[in-house]
Amino acid sequence: MTDFVKEWFGWFEKGIEQVDQKEKEKFFSVCGMHCAETGIIKLYKDVYDKSCNNLDMFFSKFSEMKYIGGKIISPGKVYEITFPDCYCDLYIKGYVQTAAICECSRQSILYVLRTLNPELEYEVEKVSTVINGDKECCFRVTIV
Repeated sequence: MTDFVKEWFGWFEKGIEQVDQKEKEKFFSVCGMHCAETGIIKLYKDVYDKSCNNLDMFFSKFSEMKYIGGKIISPGKVYEITFPDCYCDLYIKGYVQTAAICECSRQSILYVLRTLNPELEYEVEKVSTVINGDKECCFRVTIV
């Protein structure tokens, strides 16, 4: 990574940390959608189809997978999706070190869920992140 690119991402981090939550949501919704469309949405769609479009089964199937985990907190209402590592290329390649970038992951999860079942309304909350030093990334999904 060139010095300028490294510096630019440092500036990006400082700027994005100053933006309020609503603006972060707008900004990262584009990133989240495109990140999901790079292939992960197909994986989620396959799991959802195999779960007969049942969210309890959908989230429980993640427990059988290597790079993702799932937990039912309250059947039909609250779930958690976990990742043992941060899979964001911007973090992996050393471009960013701020958990503000995790809004992209939150938006990606929202995009996937809305694509799989647009009749439901979802809230997704960031619970923990590897970038912040936590042992895993965890997002809580609530059906509202």
